[in-house]
Amino acid sequence: MFEQYRIAAILPLLYGKSFLSDAIQSVIDIVDEVRVIYSPVPCHGAHIKSIPNPDSRDELFHSALRAGAGKTCWHEGTIYQTEAHQFNAGLNHAALCPIYIKLDCDEIWQPGLLQSAIAFGLEKQVREVRVTMRHYWRSLTRAICHDPCTPGRVFFRPERFGFNGSDVLSSRDNAYRVHHYGYAQPADVVKYKMSIHYHAPEFRKDCDWFNDIFLTNRQVDCHPCGQVEWTAEDVPAQGLLRHHPFVGMEVIE
Repeated sequence: MFEQYRIAAILPLLYGKSFLSDAIQSVIDIVDEVRVIYSPVPCHGAHIKSIPNPDSRDELFHSALRAGAGKTCWHEGTIYQTEAHQFNAGLNHAALCPIYIKLDCDEIWQPGLLQSAIAFGLEKQVREVRVTMRHYWRSLTRAICHDPCTPGRVFFRPERFGFNGSDVLSSRDNAYRVHHYGYAQPADVVKYKMSIHYHAPEFRKDCDWFNDIFLTNRQVDCHPCGQVEWTAEDVPAQGLLRHHPFVGMEVIE
């Protein structure tokens, strides 16, 4: 239905080697190119120099290229002022692609979901398709499954399609969604993530989230901003990460 359109995955990158190759591989059969927009320093939040980036440029580079099946294009050399600036650089590089997706290094697409999201956007004639998420919490077998947030992930260039607005692709079951592993990473990675996070000004003030909630592996009221109720629950294995080094860990340290 959409094979006539060239599709790009745009992946802004600073850190995130834990799931980078898996994220790329989850969409590689659908997209025509993966534009990795690498920044050596954070483009949002406060850069805390005492917390070094846990992932080197070379680790990320080789992981992205190995996973990309010849479709990965690596771009670097620019210091970005904002997250939007970094993402828009990818849009410019993927100018020949009328459909593009925002791919995060810690997000893995359930098989079949991306195809459904693209077909949904074409049918509804919307510029943006939003998706439901499952947020894994300290392991690959516990997750927050009922977050009302539905971020935009699939986009149609208005100059090509003339589409406007957005709509949410409903999840047909609890697993048919984007799997977010941002909180199922080693503690040093999550500490760095939070130190440069876009939403840092909104972080909860009633506690020290990293020390009081994340490190103690609290299972209820886990959201970093405290705006929605996050409660972790057991989730069945999805077969997405059979050979990942975190498989079998009760708590990822």
